[in-house]
Amino acid sequence: MGKSHPSYLLLLLAISSCFIPLFQCDHIDIHVLLSKDALSLVGFVSDRVTDIDPHNDIDFHGVSTPHITLYLTDFQDGTIQNVSNAVADVQGHLPQCPVHLIATNNSFDVGGQYAMWEVELNDCLQLLSDTVVNATAMYAKKNQSIPGWVNDLPEPEREKKIKYVKEYGSPNVFDSFQPHVTLAWDPSPARLKDAFSRISAVNFPFTATKGAGSTAGPHGTVNTNGTLFSFSLQPSGQPSIEVIVGIPFTLVGVAGIIGSYLYMYRKKQKLAKMEEAGEFIVDDQLHTVGTINS
Repeated sequence: MGKSHPSYLLLLLAISSCFIPLFQCDHIDIHVLLSKDALSLVGFVSDRVTDIDPHNDIDFHGVSTPHITLYLTDFQDGTIQNVSNAVADVQGHLPQCPVHLIATNNSFDVGGQYAMWEVELNDCLQLLSDTVVNATAMYAKKNQSIPGWVNDLPEPEREKKIKYVKEYGSPNVFDSFQPHVTLAWDPSPARLKDAFSRISAVNFPFTATKGAGSTAGPHGTVNTNGTLFSFSLQPSGQPSIEVIVGIPFTLVGVAGIIGSYLYMYRKKQKLAKMEEAGEFIVDDQLHTVGTINS
């Protein structure tokens, strides 16, 4: 008998966690992972917020993983492997993307019980989301419940998002895709707003090179121990031969390689300039990524 592939063991471990109430196993969040520096920065901000507001219920210390959701939905029972295989089949069409965490007026996006770090929507991230949705939506449950906040939206946005929920199980797909990093959640909006009023933020760029599919946790989080599959984003559109949960995927076609290469070439110079701005501000003090843990 052959050796067990470690990815299969990871998948089995994650599936077994479905019996733990915290995990919403059929709800899978397919997402972009942050770079090492971006993870450190988000963790620093999270710790600062929690120091100010101990009621923050998002914990990035081994419980939840900061991420940028591409597609979150309730998949049909027993289709986790199908979803993983579907992402593997299109992995070669998923390019590495420039990501720009943005701060409007040096502030994070705090609304209601949530605080988020906005991500600038660009063509590359839109491509990632659209490709993943198109590849996996066939396994999503149809006619899922409409989130309460959707019903409160004005027309025609409300009607469009309801249609997306019914067809794709998510209101945030295609032209409603809104990339962001969820930072904190507090049942008291006033408490959360006060905490973030003491923290200023600036733009922070990085390059997204990896993604994953994980079980969804509370408040828009993904569970650190709930990874079901992972995938690599392709540099300059080159095809990958990585195996995801033991299943090899189809190599990208020539058209996909050329298209992705041209896109990344156009973004190269812009990204180089963005990466020079790797600074942020906390309580009016200037920090750089290299000193956030000092």
